[in-house]
Amino acid sequence: QSESKKFAKPIVIHSELYNLLSGVDRPRQILLSVPSGPSVDQVLDKLLPHLSVGDLVADCGNSYFRDTARREKTLESVGVKFIGIGISGGPEGALKGPSIAVGGDKRGWQQLQAILFTIACKSNGSPCCEYF
Repeated sequence: QSESKKFAKPIVIHSELYNLLSGVDRPRQILLSVPSGPSVDQVLDKLLPHLSVGDLVADCGNSYFRDTARREKTLESVGVKFIGIGISGGPEGALKGPSIAVGGDKRGWQQLQAILFTIACKSNGSPCCEYF
């Protein structure tokens, strides 16, 4: 059976970008879950005009590391942290928690570390989640 996860704040889901951004306290932590490639850039293009200094965007779509580095540089220029997150585990990971590999802005990793540790599967009691 899967373990129940509890978070300090509720997870909020919106279908409209404006509602998402206006309904989240700043600095915002935004986790993207879209297919890697051009779709990530398309979403970032829509987000960028609305982001504020100190916000964090995490790409959870297993993007190519060079794309992550390019996106990190772009967002860093406007004071926004960016990290790329590799998610592994397939259907079993969806039930028991995935293995998580994080790259990009180390401060962003530190901001999300606690929630990523909670989400990740566990091996011998330790989360399968690390910054690379």
